[in-house]
Amino acid sequence: MLAAASGPEGLVGWWSFDDRFGHDSSPTNNYMRDIPTAGPSFRTPHSGGQGYSGYFNGTAQSSIPHSPAYQVPEFSLMFWLFLLQDSTGSWRTLLHKGADIGNLTPTIQLWPKERRLHVRVSTDYFWNEGLDSRAVVGMRRWTHVAVTSTSQLLQLYINGISDTQVILRASIRVSAM
Repeated sequence: MLAAASGPEGLVGWWSFDDRFGHDSSPTNNYMRDIPTAGPSFRTPHSGGQGYSGYFNGTAQSSIPHSPAYQVPEFSLMFWLFLLQDSTGSWRTLLHKGADIGNLTPTIQLWPKERRLHVRVSTDYFWNEGLDSRAVVGMRRWTHVAVTSTSQLLQLYINGISDTQVILRASIRVSAM
């Protein structure tokens, strides 16, 4: 490295899946464990998409080591999702941070019998608060998902459009793991 890592203020993680090392392009430099198999990139005639995506087949998973930089009550998570399979009858976890089920900040899942998102956080009031998407995630098409949290407001955006939001009953409890 010739210079210190840099990025937008507050950026604590950025994984593009464009390398075989699980590189974190944020200033945190927190490399991914159990790097997923490479999948196709998000490419459209106007997207300029290049590189690869992470391919998760329902049993493979990756993990990112904990960093003190992640212990913040305000966050934004953004990712592209491409579903190859319809609902399975079981919860499918897309993202979970925490040592156990009692630490949900944040967790993003797909409902067992429909392709709607289930977004959860733990708060000082209750270990399981959150929201469910109104939109159904399409099959075999790229869908952009963004979740933001500021103070007690939790918001979900799908393809850049506000889908739903909730005012939580208390402040978000930040997971230390």
